[in-house]
Amino acid sequence: HCLKQLEVLDIVEKDPKG
Repeated sequence: HCLKQLEVLDIVEKDPKG
């Protein structure tokens, strides 16, 4: 789960939806 969280954070950082 930790890996998934980091992956999501990385994706959000690279391509934020906000």
